[in-house]
Amino acid sequence: PCTRCEAGRYSSTPSDTSSDTCLVCEAGRYSSTPSSTTCVACEAGKASSTTGATSESTCVACKQPGEYSIEASESCGHCAPGQYGTITASGNVCQVCEPGTYSMIEGSTSCIRCEAGKASSTTGATSSNTCTSCQAGTFSTKASASCTSCEAGKASNTTGATSEITCTSCKAGTYAPVEASTSCKSCEEDGVSCDDRACDNDQFNNNGNCEMCDNFVSTMILAG
Repeated sequence: PCTRCEAGRYSSTPSDTSSDTCLVCEAGRYSSTPSSTTCVACEAGKASSTTGATSESTCVACKQPGEYSIEASESCGHCAPGQYGTITASGNVCQVCEPGTYSMIEGSTSCIRCEAGKASSTTGATSSNTCTSCQAGTFSTKASASCTSCEAGKASNTTGATSEITCTSCKAGTYAPVEASTSCKSCEEDGVSCDDRACDNDQFNNNGNCEMCDNFVSTMILAG
């Protein structure tokens, strides 16, 4: 009579007559019944270091955030730099750090935010070096993917600005015709009639600077 391979072993060749053909299930796999032709893989999110395992119970879930495993894993791995671990209904998963954030070490459970005044457009960043200072004429808050430009009519010469407050309105007799201006230009030196500058339909001319009409109405209400 044929001898069956015991649980924890398998053989893909039924015709062999030697028990040596019953191979031990590798770590990350198991067989719970005799006469198995293959071993069952531990599912993703679990791992087993046991060889010759006879039960699914040897497949232990990756419990710590920042850990993960693929199918048939011998051990749980750690999320790579540029990623962070999070727990979902289906198990632990590694998520990529979004622009404006980064993670430098394996097994991170969260991504570090770029500080205000800096920005990073890199997805999966692994270093704070990807957070670069905002140029003059722009600003940013924490975890920004890009720096925001000062609006036309305002200027800022501050590098690494952290707030829109640094964007100051041009004084009378000066103007800033484009966004992200680092300084206001002289109307007289440029030969520009600031008082006669044409503004968009939803703006008004305030000493040569185009400002939103809503701002004008609010100012008039406060002044009244």
